[in-house]
Amino acid sequence: MISPHELPTHQVTITGGQAIGRTLVAIDGHEIRTCTKATLNLTADTAPVLELSLLVLNDLDTGLPALVVLDGPARAALRAMGWTPPPGETEEE
Repeated sequence: MISPHELPTHQVTITGGQAIGRTLVAIDGHEIRTCTKATLNLTADTAPVLELSLLVLNDLDTGLPALVVLDGPARAALRAMGWTPPPGETEEE
């Protein structure tokens, strides 16, 4: 298991609030449009930790195969956090 001290960090930008009607969260310059909650935890012994809650469909339970489509900013944000597209997936950016 990787310790919190070894995890890669990313540039997090949180802007807005009441002045513009909503708060914007971006990771490495990529806006997270489906963010419903952001919690920034600051401790003395580790890098700040950003916890995000993303919009999901409630009470959805299915076992059916589905095609997942990510727009460019979502794909870039996931990659910035270490996600690797499945083998054979085409790039749709």
